Amino acid sequence: MRIAMVTMHSSPLEKPGTRDAGGMNVAVLSIARELARLGIEVDLITRSNGAASRIQIADGLVLHELRAGAYGVIPKEELYLATEEFGSAVRNLITQAGRGYDLIHSHYWLSGVATLPIAREFGIPHIQTFHTLAALKELKSAADPSLVGRRHRAELELAAASDGIVAVSLAEAGTLEGIQRSLENRIWIVPHGVDAELFNPARAESSGEVRAELGIAEAEPILLAVGRVQAHKGQDLAVRALSQLVVGSGVEATLAVVGEPTPESEGYYWDLVDLAAELDVGQKVKFVGAVSRERLADYFAVASATLLPSKSETFGLVALESAASGTPVIAFKGSGMLESVSEGESGMLVDSREPRDWAKAIAKLLGDAELAAALRKSARDFASRYSWVQAASSLSEIYSTVLSRSQAVT
Repeated sequence: MRIAMVTMHSSPLEKPGTRDAGGMNVAVLSIARELARLGIEVDLITRSNGAASRIQIADGLVLHELRAGAYGVIPKEELYLATEEFGSAVRNLITQAGRGYDLIHSHYWLSGVATLPIAREFGIPHIQTFHTLAALKELKSAADPSLVGRRHRAELELAAASDGIVAVSLAEAGTLEGIQRSLENRIWIVPHGVDAELFNPARAESSGEVRAELGIAEAEPILLAVGRVQAHKGQDLAVRALSQLVVGSGVEATLAVVGEPTPESEGYYWDLVDLAAELDVGQKVKFVGAVSRERLADYFAVASATLLPSKSETFGLVALESAASGTPVIAFKGSGMLESVSEGESGMLVDSREPRDWAKAIAKLLGDAELAAALRKSARDFASRYSWVQAASSLSEIYSTVLSRSQAVT
């Protein structure tokens, strides 16, 4: 079996936490590696910011970077205009390079818009994974209000026309079934996995090095906020909660914000810097930027807690990676975070966006050594239920089912 996994807007090899790269990039590359180990040939297909290229990642796993649109980085909100050209590049890959596919699996709505017509043209079954949904994320774009409507319509059309939908959580599946009621037996749920070897409590041995790097005293608790810096991720809530904790309650802690602003969120980043200063925690907030996966694993293992204040998450891979590291998660109680965080097992869920309530939850965890120790152990146990091997195995079965149905129809 040979499949194409399409991520038009962001390369699976792009560093998570930079530009538009995040959990989707980690998930696609991790699952693709495991599918290749199962003997399935996988072509990853993305848009190139420069010349077209072909990269052999592993046996049975190749990345094709295709030319489409202007050279250089194109803002995600403008990439829609390049979908037709990207689809043509995929067509050329199939015809000129002889890359016939048994199935095309599109990730994110832009990929589906570009490649569903190509799949139909060649009679190839098409599977769609959205990763985020306009209806779930409640997108708002002051610069281009029409983007929300365009994306929402595209998601409806993709859900209706694709041969299968793979959601990453019950929250996403529920949203899809709410907006598209004809999914019937075409939708499956495959949760993300986690690399439990990389994200491991044993990496806490790097505590001295990490603290020296960040300028944090040995005994001071470290709080993490990991992800691309943008308003939807809610890092401002983490900063406000820290102020309530440190200034309001006198509890010492430092917040490390790990990740870079997305291209449209530079203003939000500087607002965060100003906010920390205004709330008298400017010295207690470390803006780290994006780090390697290995360094991120060190940070997780050393931290006392990971904060996940996103307004919504389709799943919340960060929560699993933190839990696998033995670090409890304090997350907003909603959407996919109800699945990636287990209350009282891998962390705590806060049913509020009031900084005072978040500060109380953090103080409770930091002030109760017995609770923190119990959560560290049970968090690791919770994360052990998820793996990329399991995710790839489930996806392989879905591919076989969709192919069988397609062959039965023809």
